[in-house]
Amino acid sequence: MTAVTSGPLLQPSAEVERLHGREAELAALVGLVTGPARSAVLLGSPGEGKTALLSALARRLRGEGWSVLVVSGRVADRAVPLAGLTELLLLARSPTSSLASELRMRLLDHARGERGVASVLGLRLDVLTWLEELAGDGRLLVCVDDAQWLDPTTLQVLTFLAHRVAGGPVSVVLAARTERPRAELQGLPVLALRPIDDQDARRVVADVRVDLPEQAVRALVARAAGNPLALVELARSGPEALLAEDAETGVPERLEQAFAADLATLPAATRQVVVLASAGAEDMAVLARSSPGADVVDALEPAERVGLVRVRGQEVRFRHPLARQAVYAGATAAERARAHRALAAAYHDDADRRAWHRAASAVGPDEAVAAELAAAAARATDRVAYAEAARALRRAVELTPDPAVRERRVVELLQVGTPTGQLTEQVGLARRVRDETADPAVRAAAQQFIASTLSRTMDQQAARLALEDAVAQAAVLDPVAAWASLTSLASLVYQTAADPTVTLGWVEKLGRAEDEHPLVTASRVWVRAAAEPARRPPDLLEEVARAAPLPPPVPPVVVGLRAMLLGAAAWLLDLPDLAAAHLREARRVLERENSQELVPILVALAQVGLDATALDDAEEAARLLLELSEVGALDYQRAVAQHALAAVAALRGEREEARDLAAQVWSRLDLASCTALEIGVRAAVADSWYGQDDEARWDQLRACFDLDGAPRHGRLSVRALVPAVSAALGTDRAADARRLVDGVRRALAEPPEGAYQTMVLAAAEALLADDPEVDTRARRVVDDPRHARWPLELADARLAYGRWLRRRRRFPEARVQLLGALQAFERIGARLRVEAAREELGRVGGTSSSSADAATWSSLTGRERQVVRLAATGLTNREIGEAVFLSPRTVGVHLYNAFPKLGVTARHQLAAVVARLDR
Repeated sequence: MTAVTSGPLLQPSAEVERLHGREAELAALVGLVTGPARSAVLLGSPGEGKTALLSALARRLRGEGWSVLVVSGRVADRAVPLAGLTELLLLARSPTSSLASELRMRLLDHARGERGVASVLGLRLDVLTWLEELAGDGRLLVCVDDAQWLDPTTLQVLTFLAHRVAGGPVSVVLAARTERPRAELQGLPVLALRPIDDQDARRVVADVRVDLPEQAVRALVARAAGNPLALVELARSGPEALLAEDAETGVPERLEQAFAADLATLPAATRQVVVLASAGAEDMAVLARSSPGADVVDALEPAERVGLVRVRGQEVRFRHPLARQAVYAGATAAERARAHRALAAAYHDDADRRAWHRAASAVGPDEAVAAELAAAAARATDRVAYAEAARALRRAVELTPDPAVRERRVVELLQVGTPTGQLTEQVGLARRVRDETADPAVRAAAQQFIASTLSRTMDQQAARLALEDAVAQAAVLDPVAAWASLTSLASLVYQTAADPTVTLGWVEKLGRAEDEHPLVTASRVWVRAAAEPARRPPDLLEEVARAAPLPPPVPPVVVGLRAMLLGAAAWLLDLPDLAAAHLREARRVLERENSQELVPILVALAQVGLDATALDDAEEAARLLLELSEVGALDYQRAVAQHALAAVAALRGEREEARDLAAQVWSRLDLASCTALEIGVRAAVADSWYGQDDEARWDQLRACFDLDGAPRHGRLSVRALVPAVSAALGTDRAADARRLVDGVRRALAEPPEGAYQTMVLAAAEALLADDPEVDTRARRVVDDPRHARWPLELADARLAYGRWLRRRRRFPEARVQLLGALQAFERIGARLRVEAAREELGRVGGTSSSSADAATWSSLTGRERQVVRLAATGLTNREIGEAVFLSPRTVGVHLYNAFPKLGVTARHQLAAVVARLDR
């Protein structure tokens, strides 16, 4: 690829091109973008030299054979969806591969609104893949100046890349004016510019070649406060201005005053075109169209002579962004309004820019302009540019004169604004609409939005209460919508371990109809399962087990949502195989339909994978859930994903990773609202102490129960019972262990409902039993074929029973149990338990017969295992990347690393490796 050097970033003013006092920062910046992280954020105040430093970086790396792409944020483009990405795509005209060319055209079509990319993650993956393909076998630097003025979607895409380029061929550096990183930039390496010292300041002044007496130089150095641009611009003001008493004026204000002084000296015709340029007409063709009858080249000449602007090709560039800011601020309100009206007319072929310039010139409500902005919001939404859509709708609401139309647009704003992450602002707006509207439909929509938004936060109790109100309001207007709200309410009842009376009461009130919608039937199943997670009603079990496929022509989204609800219900009813089948079907359908319901499916899939100890499946679902949660600002769902990854890491014996992930959740956890998540995190942390510290395990697991031993959660506390009893006995707390077992038994039906509850209680009783009873109780667990659905619990029971048999010197029987446990732990990948079982087996003279495949498989990283499984099905790197949101190049790197670990040399060998593991 030909190195790209065009753009304002690479042309700083001549006076500040020399980097006086910035040598250390340049070296640090080079180190960051060439080092392992491959990314950096450069922060500084206006005029501190960010542009010059980036220019020096680009020159340095071009000289070393790198390719360079440059994009610079512009104030006028902040509201235009994907304006920055479009500029980046247009700069790169020499693709190195057919894939790079294909992706570039697809992205350009998407940015122009001609063809949609499937999702936010899909857009980001396409850009990452395009840049990696563009780099080819070399290195590529993406330089972003004035990132604070990029359109939000482009900034989100580029920061996503900056977080994921580590170790690859692409490096990203973003320069921003703010002194603190924006939320999108958090977590990236930061280089903050500091004022240059007085000696370097004098060197900058010398480069300006302005004759100043020493007293004026001293005043200049003091007033510029180490800001290179201030040194240059204030030096031009002359000795008298420098020696004047204005010590209270800050550096940015002084700079704006200096630029505004240039504006005051210009002829009226020049001032007019310069104000137009400051309002967004930086393209000469647009400037000409907005100045009919004027020779814009001649009109700009006086501004060029004083150095306020420069004309380069077809672009007007201000000497510095502060100069543009000073010109716009210095114009009168009437001048600015005229400029925006002229630009709206000039942008007759660009509906988005036209709408925004019309909005900028509006001084009161105007339905025509509001409608244009609403249309712009719809186009932005189609391009997954939600922040730009929200901004357009927000301004449309301000300009809408009709109250009813304004309320409808507020509801639209609430919906498109959700993915932007501004939850507090959105909830506040929804509450105002709910409380002020006279329209029941608007009130119900606002209440549903409040509840849905709160469910994304750690305040799950507040979300539950809001949803109770949402169900009540929806029931009056639309029973189907009420069922949709009720499914969410049931989820929150499960998460918070709340009293299910209200939820089940609505099930009765909404009733059952003979011809009801299939989603209503599935919703009822889920609501009943989630509201009482300890119950296993026979009619509910039968309804889930006998649910037949829907006949065509049922819409795919309905098929997918029904499968999601049935799968989630099957999970809670301890039918893991059926749950996984339904949920995979739901994921397959809804991924294809780009449904927002993919998040709850992934939550359930991660939990089903954990329950069945299919750790690779759990990890894959959790990783994708984490990606989607970060993109959608779903804090609670992000915590669920981190918990699932912590649980997987703990089972695999990755103790520190598990505890670190758990700590990230714990730091945000609301203990009064997130009972289910709290217990899940405690169980994961306890597992990280397996075989190392029973006291630490007990501290975590004891908190899953009330003081009297009653389970705090109807399902999850029951799942924690056997580990808790084991930890209690390991710390000589037999009485406490008995209290937990009795508490769980009191909470469950008598006899227990379902094979899982029976197994758990039998396993716990076997651990507590006196010698004569151990055989009978343990055999109830290890000999029941139904318990094979829960391989970890069964293997734990085999290990405990084998250990008890070994202590009674019944070695042959012990070997059978311990070998079964070891083989199960190896298949699961539970390394700590493998070690424990192998040690016990050695004590009874058993042979471990460890699976070489299992040991090798455990040496792969989680991502490598995920990629290998997909490659074994015959998918190409690109198809794998689309499935797991990785670039094809990254997929190739994972396979390259996995092949030698697995002892294979070709893709066709992977299927046999995976098949042996699955057996």
